[in-house]
Amino acid sequence: MKYGFIAPGSSTQVAHQKKMMKIFGIGEDFLIYDSMDQVFSKLSPDDVIHFTSLLTISSKAYEISDTIEKLWEKEINIQILDPEIWLSSASEAGNLLREIVAISRSDTSNRLTAARRKKQAEDPNFHTGPAPMMDMYEVAKYRESHTIADTARYFDISISTVKRYTRNAKAAKQENN
Repeated sequence: MKYGFIAPGSSTQVAHQKKMMKIFGIGEDFLIYDSMDQVFSKLSPDDVIHFTSLLTISSKAYEISDTIEKLWEKEINIQILDPEIWLSSASEAGNLLREIVAISRSDTSNRLTAARRKKQAEDPNFHTGPAPMMDMYEVAKYRESHTIADTARYFDISISTVKRYTRNAKAAKQENN
């Protein structure tokens, strides 16, 4: 079966998409509106989904790639109407798109890695992931002779963390006794 996807937009954009679908022989009963989830649930293997352009799928390259991969996994073929491109998992255009997305992802990954390394070289305190854990006993001991705010500033942690560490250290100390 042939289906058409109508992306959300202004009434003029929707009317243009409907007109394009009608030109390609897709009737109103076979149009899917707004939701890619409907596309995945409604279509079966060997069906064809028509999009007026790649931007109808998404404006982000990785989302376009992910959507196309999911459609191909379900053995659903894709027809882009403007410019006219037939995308199947075995077509040359499909392979080209797969290569372009792989290059784009690789470039993005390389840029992020380079930026992370540069930042680590410039700032010895830079780290990725969650903040390193403080020793709750050390925080609790310091807190005994300082205010909560001073303790938080000294260890560069939040006031609630100082309170939690102090409470947990006290509870752990009572358990050990």
